[in-house]
Amino acid sequence: IKLVSSLLLITNCVGELYLRIIEARDLDSTLYGSEIFGPVCLLLSFITASIMIAVDKLKLVHSSPVLFTFWLLHFIASIPTFKYQIGYLMNARQSTDYFAFHVYLAATFSPLLFIQFMASCWADHHDGTPNEKYLEDKGKFPLEPRASPMSILFFSWLDTLIWKGFREPLTQDKLPPTPESLNVHKNIGCLTKEWVNRTNAKGVTFKTDLRRDPEN
Repeated sequence: IKLVSSLLLITNCVGELYLRIIEARDLDSTLYGSEIFGPVCLLLSFITASIMIAVDKLKLVHSSPVLFTFWLLHFIASIPTFKYQIGYLMNARQSTDYFAFHVYLAATFSPLLFIQFMASCWADHHDGTPNEKYLEDKGKFPLEPRASPMSILFFSWLDTLIWKGFREPLTQDKLPPTPESLNVHKNIGCLTKEWVNRTNAKGVTFKTDLRRDPEN
């Protein structure tokens, strides 16, 4: 849904550019750079978002806070434009040669942005590993890393754990595992690597640190 909606938004921007060019040509009027700048910026932003969606799919990223914020701000910013376009079309009363084209662009742009925003409110679960195992037994996987941006924003990813604790006493074996970012084994490896890099760069060892004068 996300990728298809992004491609439709790209088509919408291309259609908007084409419509402005042919209307300026038919009316023999000047097409200013400011009239082209807006649709071009939207086109580039939607192309970038489509690439990000495709990369997230390939890397099995289930949820992107960046794309969530991107679509939310785009949808909010499109509301005044949508209102203006509806008013323009109501006053035009099919008097323009490209009235149907105007209706199509106005009727698809903001709704597609709303669809993208709503789709970003839920986390994706892909068919590949480890998502199949996750869908089979969610209790064996950490809760927070797989939460959607909306769940993280309102802490609703804790609802499952709270409801479980309400129904029965929570014991260690019933708690979900900690996220990978809190894994002690992983953090020790990162700390050791950083320690070795810094000591090699500055020629400092643990022994020299102990011998250093505390006052200095």
